Amino acid sequence: MVTIFALSCESENNNVTVKDLPVDYFPLRKGSFQIYDVHKVEYTLGVASERDYQLKTILVDSIDRGDGTYSYVQYNYEREPGGQNWTYVSTWAVQADERELIVNEANTSFLKYKFPLANGYAWNGNAYNSMEADEYTMEEVKASKTLGNITYDDCFVVNQNDNQDFIVFLDQRMEIYARNIGLISKEVKQLHYCTDSNSGCLGQRVVEQGVELTQTLLTHGHE
Repeated sequence: MVTIFALSCESENNNVTVKDLPVDYFPLRKGSFQIYDVHKVEYTLGVASERDYQLKTILVDSIDRGDGTYSYVQYNYEREPGGQNWTYVSTWAVQADERELIVNEANTSFLKYKFPLANGYAWNGNAYNSMEADEYTMEEVKASKTLGNITYDDCFVVNQNDNQDFIVFLDQRMEIYARNIGLISKEVKQLHYCTDSNSGCLGQRVVEQGVELTQTLLTHGHE
């Protein structure tokens, strides 16, 4: 197994302070996996399609980037709740250094989070792609989060967007990361509303296009 980089420490008055690193909240180790319960609703031309499924993410390989860091290959699988067999759906890539974590999703790279680990710290989540700037903000640093019957300590929230527009386009996105585990929760609500004043739907929250997704960690480990 290849070590990405060593933890940096500072010593003052015989006390050792360990610096928080991005990989502390998204462990990059070949064989690490997470399984999530996912609920998804997609809207197309005003028609809603609802689905419940499970998602498995696993780091299957590492690639030397030639600068002392490594990219990790992540396979994503899906299955119906209670199913036995996983179906491969996509490949992503993950990389980190001492400041930031980048995930390439379907050939688009997102700056998932950037340190220092501090409430209110903000950055451009689209810094590594060609889309317009999208400000992410770190919140609830070192908080405990309870999902179902499980409490996760030492978490932080990434508020990707909290647009309260219920007239034209609602955009609310949030992710939660836990130390030594990675992503434990994700919520997405992006809804385009009908704005046709002639039909009387303007301001009535009639969804024409969009998606609602809730992704919650079920289990994690190493294989």
